[in-house]
Amino acid sequence: MTTTPKRRWPRFTLRTLFVVVTVIGVAAGWLAFNLRQVHNREAILARLGRKVTHGVSAELIPGPSSRSMPFTWRLLGAKPMAVILFNHEGMTETECHEVEQAFPEAEVRRADSIFTVF
Repeated sequence: MTTTPKRRWPRFTLRTLFVVVTVIGVAAGWLAFNLRQVHNREAILARLGRKVTHGVSAELIPGPSSRSMPFTWRLLGAKPMAVILFNHEGMTETECHEVEQAFPEAEVRRADSIFTVF
């Protein structure tokens, strides 16, 4: 008569548990940060689109650029922009800097009027 041995659960130490939880937490935080950056880009694009009728004209030119955007942003659905041209009037300096930070791959140009481009 043969008896089947009881199934043994894998054993691990408390240190292994802490390492696994830390690695999973860091990966989840990194993914959440990148997802927030992608959502921030979409919010800025929507805000620029709304401001077109409120004194800030913006021209968004999608497409590949000479600079690259993070690979994970593309995996999360961000679309690369080649050029963002907007009228500086009606936008604060903080908003202009926010656009430049959110689109590292794009050439962001600010114009004080229709005829001068920086």
